[in-house]
Amino acid sequence: MEPDERPAFRPEHRIPEPGEVARYCSSLTKLTIGRSRHRNENDTSGSEVVHIQLAHASVNEYLASRLVPVNFKSSLEQILAHEAIVSVCVAYLITAAELSASEHSGNLPFAYFRACHWLSHAREAEANTLESSAWAVALLTSEKAHAYWQLVIHSRPFTYPTDPLQIKDPLPSPLYCASEGGLTETARVLLDEGADANEVGGRCYNALNVASLNGRETIVRLLLDNNAEINWNNQHDYSGYLCDCPNALYIGHTQATRGCALPTASRSRHVEIVQLLLEAGADTNDEDGCSYPLTYACNAGDEVIVRMLIDSGANVNASDGSALQQSSHNGRLASMQILLKHGANVNAQGGNWGNALIAACDRTIKENDNGDEVLPVVRLLLENGAQVNRAIQDRDHPNALYAAARRGHVDVVQLLIEYAANVNAHGGHHGNALNAALANGHESIAQLLLTREADVHIHGRALSDALTAAAYGGCEAVVRLPLEAGADVNTRKGFKGKRGTPLQAACFSLHSEAMITIVHLLLEWGAEINAKAIGEGLSALQGAFRRHATPVVEMLIERGAYINASDDSEGNALQVAVKEDEEAMVHLLLDRGADINAPGGYWNSTALMEAAEPGRTSMVRLLLDEGADPNVQGGFHGNALSSVRQYRDRAQEIRQMLLAARAVDYGPEKDWDSAESETSTPDNQSSTYLGCPREVLERLRKLGLMGQQRKQLGKKRIVVVRVPNTLRREFEFLHQRLRDALDRALGLDEAQAIRERWDCYHLERRLKYEPWLLGLKMHKPTSGYTRRRLRYIA
Repeated sequence: MEPDERPAFRPEHRIPEPGEVARYCSSLTKLTIGRSRHRNENDTSGSEVVHIQLAHASVNEYLASRLVPVNFKSSLEQILAHEAIVSVCVAYLITAAELSASEHSGNLPFAYFRACHWLSHAREAEANTLESSAWAVALLTSEKAHAYWQLVIHSRPFTYPTDPLQIKDPLPSPLYCASEGGLTETARVLLDEGADANEVGGRCYNALNVASLNGRETIVRLLLDNNAEINWNNQHDYSGYLCDCPNALYIGHTQATRGCALPTASRSRHVEIVQLLLEAGADTNDEDGCSYPLTYACNAGDEVIVRMLIDSGANVNASDGSALQQSSHNGRLASMQILLKHGANVNAQGGNWGNALIAACDRTIKENDNGDEVLPVVRLLLENGAQVNRAIQDRDHPNALYAAARRGHVDVVQLLIEYAANVNAHGGHHGNALNAALANGHESIAQLLLTREADVHIHGRALSDALTAAAYGGCEAVVRLPLEAGADVNTRKGFKGKRGTPLQAACFSLHSEAMITIVHLLLEWGAEINAKAIGEGLSALQGAFRRHATPVVEMLIERGAYINASDDSEGNALQVAVKEDEEAMVHLLLDRGADINAPGGYWNSTALMEAAEPGRTSMVRLLLDEGADPNVQGGFHGNALSSVRQYRDRAQEIRQMLLAARAVDYGPEKDWDSAESETSTPDNQSSTYLGCPREVLERLRKLGLMGQQRKQLGKKRIVVVRVPNTLRREFEFLHQRLRDALDRALGLDEAQAIRERWDCYHLERRLKYEPWLLGLKMHKPTSGYTRRRLRYIA
């Protein structure tokens, strides 16, 4: 590295063997093998690398001691080390910014490390010398170097630098970066050179906000002295374009953090900065788009800031009493007392929880926390007039008793009952407090509510009744409570909105260890083993298959479960086992007499079709060996052989197995590398495969988005799906964005011509920073199965 030269380094001048550097101080250093903690351009963190480090801890002690010779000790000053690191890092980044994208690959392994760490060293250097770093100013004021640094520090990929689909956002200003990093003297130099203290850009919107967020008091004072707008409230998100330079790579869409400096400083608990902003005239009732300064201070639990804001005129009832709600939910007794003393409305309705009492009861009991902090908060609210039965409509927690029962606060439930809480108040996800307690396994609370005559027959939205909620909760002792209280063991009003039974809920429970005991208990109490849910619900046997609970499956079959029972959604138990790729379950069902060719499900498909469609080779072989008929007609694709043609992976192997089993071939195998598609499908017929117009495929291949280059492009590819007209309204909101994406990919004229002929909608998606396109062609309705698949894809 030659920081003062241009370029500061040349990759070809590196030492051929990096380990040679250890010879300069062979007695003080050593080489070790470790894991990288930093990403480079081509790799991710965690790769194996060679580290150079001090040979022993005593070496560091020696270098920092007085034993070092005087003429050498001056070279070990920390300030010199910080300045040297800054110069090397910044020179490295400035030189890297001048390279083309093709020269990046493999040549800049330290780019990410230097981009992350130069700022902290520059801050230390400025703090000691009280002078700005020329290197920091050089990097921040260079358009190319600044852009490159932001791209590297945000870990964006170094590929597709000219892709027209990439969205480029405005970079934060140099003053913003200096304020965020705590470079006081650099910020002073930039302001003296004419930098705008109110320039928009960056995650926190402007320099004053980011300085307030990070506790840079001196910089906040400096910005206020340079006319920074203290009450500038940003209510808009924005997207713009990065500087037009060859190194401008995709950095992704961002949204500015909305708000002024006072809420930011209050949220971050920077008392000195809050005081400084208040003295400068900050509005204590200025909302930042999310909440108020007082609410942020109450959430953080800083009593000093809470007092300062109230003394400066903050409205304690702003935003429907959200400040009191935040204090109550977080157990901030001191802040609550301050708010109540200054007139906070304890029954204010609104906010995240509905009112302060529900917020307090909704506190989760964390590890090593017995919930003792919840009771005094609730007691304080009740003593100040909180209404215990105040109901909040359309909320997960409609009342305080429901919230306390769901969270498991036994003492709070007892206290609320003493204040005349209605144990049968209806509402919420589970229906009432008893159902909420049972669903979450809180036995003592359920017992307490039952002794107060809680109704076990009240229904909720999902796990509607008490017994269903208890069965899904996975605790045998809890299940006994509603049974002994007279709950109907065969009720069909309760599992996940599909009117399933408690037995089905138990078989779908995630608590596999307790499932067999609960299922046995319900059967002993007379549960109908073959009861089906009304609608598209699965049977108890199918649910046990879904949860891979082999002992429960064997118990149900032994108790008389109908093994070939089918439903309108997933089919029969054998089909469910095939979909879950459970060969042991398939063997078990076949040994117990399951019909291997029985059709089921929405498309009346067989187990062989379900195995052939996703390309499960071993499952297809197993079913064929057990006598599955490959020529049974049905399913989405017509038969098992037609199902294979829809997939590339392992398609040829499965096809040969089916043909060897005397499957009838109804047509030639599709050439997947061809651009041909079913362009002649009549409008009154449903499309049965994922297709794409020839013109689109040919153009996309020319753009490098399809065909043989797919392996180099990773997950970047094009998929075109035909969508029924019944779903068109669901995708209508994407219309303009989809057309814009198609225009950028194909060119305006070509895209317009293709749209007029094919009526294509193209959806741009991003997955791991890779551009995707999802094309949607409208035609006549097909089926519910197709709709579910399309919703999943989209």
